[in-house]
Amino acid sequence: MASAFQLCGYRHVVGSLWTVQDAMGPVLARAVYRNLAAPDGRGPAYALHRAVAELRAHGDYDDPLFWASVIHSGP
Repeated sequence: MASAFQLCGYRHVVGSLWTVQDAMGPVLARAVYRNLAAPDGRGPAYALHRAVAELRAHGDYDDPLFWASVIHSGP
């Protein structure tokens, strides 16, 4: 699916390698966008890295079945 979005023209895509719990999506998305807005300007891959670290620290999503599936695809 991530590759399909890249074919449509998106340079950076966050995807999942397998199906995960729906409630995790908003938690991860808020963390990614919060980290993207950080003044350090390190980019989307780093923002996702930090978001996954926050997700791992979250009590409900510390199991690798949640966070290990999340990937960044892009330059």
